[in-house]
Amino acid sequence: MPFVFFKYKLIDVKLFWFEYQNEINLYIEPYRMQGIGKITSVLSSHIAFTALVVSFLIHNLEEAITIRRYPVVNPFPAIQPASCSQFLVSVSILSAVGLIAFGISMQTEKQSVYNFISTGLAATLLLNVFLPHLIVAIYTFYYTPGLVSAILLNLPLSLLVLAKNRPLYTSKKQFFRHILIFLFIGYLLFASSMVLAKLVT
Repeated sequence: MPFVFFKYKLIDVKLFWFEYQNEINLYIEPYRMQGIGKITSVLSSHIAFTALVVSFLIHNLEEAITIRRYPVVNPFPAIQPASCSQFLVSVSILSAVGLIAFGISMQTEKQSVYNFISTGLAATLLLNVFLPHLIVAIYTFYYTPGLVSAILLNLPLSLLVLAKNRPLYTSKKQFFRHILIFLFIGYLLFASSMVLAKLVT
């Protein structure tokens, strides 16, 4: 009986390894004929993007924890800032959407979909480091929620993902087009989350 049990376990391990290899091949196959450099770039991009999504969640957690103790100081009087409860609702929505987008990018068989989501999200988080976090902090000389993780995590990881993703594109024009389209979608999503937050709070 111990031998039979071990035999079945060994079969399970082989089946798991076979499925794992097939999963990896979905990403490698489009670049197999283009050289080992592209294959390495694809795999390292996935690792960097996963780390960026984790830092994105840590960043949102920092904002959620500190927003009540350190309310956002608004340097623009004409713009009414969101309340703490509205901010928390908006952050929760954006976190959920970010996780869904990450899941789609990792499961898709189309490299272009992965490129669009990972490049766009990296560019969005890079912009978010400066606007509003760094700009508001410098202008007000005051801590803004999420500032620490934005500088220590989001800034280097978003730059790393963009650097890893650039070789996955055939042209700079396509690379920057993905960034601009995603930034536009991200702005609409952020605005929609704030409207929804105001309706439910």
